[in-house]
Amino acid sequence: MQNQNDNFEKFRPLKIKIMETIHTFAEEFIAKINEQSSVELDGFMGLPWAPKLQEDEILFPFIWLGKPDAKDLMNIEVFFQEYLTKAGLRASTRTAPLKYDERKNGWIYFVIYRPHGEVQ
Repeated sequence: MQNQNDNFEKFRPLKIKIMETIHTFAEEFIAKINEQSSVELDGFMGLPWAPKLQEDEILFPFIWLGKPDAKDLMNIEVFFQEYLTKAGLRASTRTAPLKYDERKNGWIYFVIYRPHGEVQ
């Protein structure tokens, strides 16, 4: 399916760089979250062209095997921002409400990532 976004080519290199960078710390990030969490974080992925995003945003669904509490969700936001900063990425994030997904048999917490400026 072809992306309908007029700025696809403009943001494509930036989104590729961000996705590659996040991939480098994903396992360590998940391990850190699971050390401090009341339930297991199964993983997360980046969806750079998800529907309803602004052209420069990337959606990150975090998939939990049990229902996380408020502290677990706060840790996702704090540690994700910490790891992004360590990797040289400056961004703002916003979240969507926690949802149960029967297909995944888990809880999904959505973090929407918007970079500030160019990635180094």
